[in-house]
Amino acid sequence: MRTSIALQYLKNNSLRIPDDISFIGYEDTYTFLIDPLLTVRSEKAREMGKIATNLLLDRIKKKDKKDIESVLLDLDFIIRESC
Repeated sequence: MRTSIALQYLKNNSLRIPDDISFIGYEDTYTFLIDPLLTVRSEKAREMGKIATNLLLDRIKKKDKKDIESVLLDLDFIIRESC
């Protein structure tokens, strides 16, 4: 939704991607429908879901619930025509 608003703003102000401005999206959903093809930060939804589920199950099993675990995932960029 926000991507479409930003793209509409650029169009209304005669800004061209990538000639005038580079554009990077957050998710890789429906970006194949946009011309030029958008560069995106790829979301690892399945991996995040697995990790979150395992953390939750571990937390349920533990009696001491004071420990909080953090997990950092690497970012993947899919470079396309918008940069």
